[in-house]
Amino acid sequence: AREVCAKWNEFACEEHLWKDLCLKRWRSLETDKEAWKLIDKNVVIDAPHPWRKIYPTVSTRPQWPCRLQKTGRFICNLIAHQISGAPLGPSGLPHVLVVERRFNILHLQTFVLPDASVLYFEPETEDDRAGFNDFIEYLTKRTRAGLALEEQRRFIFIPPCDYTRTQVGYNGLSLLGVVQNAYPPLA
Repeated sequence: AREVCAKWNEFACEEHLWKDLCLKRWRSLETDKEAWKLIDKNVVIDAPHPWRKIYPTVSTRPQWPCRLQKTGRFICNLIAHQISGAPLGPSGLPHVLVVERRFNILHLQTFVLPDASVLYFEPETEDDRAGFNDFIEYLTKRTRAGLALEEQRRFIFIPPCDYTRTQVGYNGLSLLGVVQNAYPPLA
């Protein structure tokens, strides 16, 4: 489109256009600068045209809506963005994930498999933010990760911790997740 004429080129170079397109798919990019590193380490936020540069990756990353619950209690609606690992396939995520168990985050080193899919979670709407933040605070205060099960798949919800910083390279405050088909026993 930029090559049609000078006017189209000017329009297509407007950074606010690219920002709007990115935020339609990944709202947290506006407030969580650490998430940018998960998407593309080569895009520098303070460099010229960061939104235009990150859009191709943002627009092609798989994402799924899902409802997060503890046993018998609604927490929030989420959008899950896949940031690395094996593709989740056509089924993606279940529509509802119920966190039935929790375990100490110190066990993540032995529990998470190297080829696991890694997700970045954000609240679906602003109405979901309070429940989302409360869930992160709940896990953080107890140094726990949440676990949801579906047949052979395990969904691990990881609050900000040493594991997210050292193993994933994420220094932000959002909830990350891991999806894997099998897991080793806890040591």
